[in-house]
Formats: sequence, structure tokens, C-alpha cells
Amino acid sequence: MDRYFYRAILQLLKPEHIQEVAILDIHGKGNYEKWKLFFESFGLDIYYIGDFDNVFTLDFLRNKLINREIKNKAEGDIQD
Repeated sequence: MDRYFYRAILQLLKPEHIQEVAILDIHGKGNYEKWKLFFESFGLDIYYIGDFDNVFTLDFLRNKLINREIKNKAEGDIQD
């Protein structure tokens, strides 16, 4: 379902975009690195679209996207 949504948004925001964009379900964030390496071996640019929880849990080059302090503050703000 998400892939159709993202394609529709891309067509709406960038109708002049003529390059094919593939949206792949990687079946869990743990598989990201495997797919990234595979597609990069063909010289392709890779982008990751994930759910909000991925911002706090997915490692990119061994660094969290957002550190634990910011995560805890965001969760506290959501609860308030």
C-alpha cells in the first residue's frame, strides 16, 4: 500500500520526473543494509523511507539518526 502512496505523491510533486523510481518493501529495517549494498553495486542511488520508530532505532553507519535524549523528549512531548 505504501508504495502506491509514495508513487502518487512523487507524481503529484514532480510530474516532470522521468526517471523510474522503484519502491521496494525490504521486509524489516534489519534488511536495509543488504538491499543497500546490492543496489549500490549497480551504481544506483538508494534512499530509505521508514516509519517514525525507525528514526530512533535504525543505525546508519553506526550512528543513530536521533540520540536517546532527543528521543525521550519527543516521546514525552507526544504524551503531553
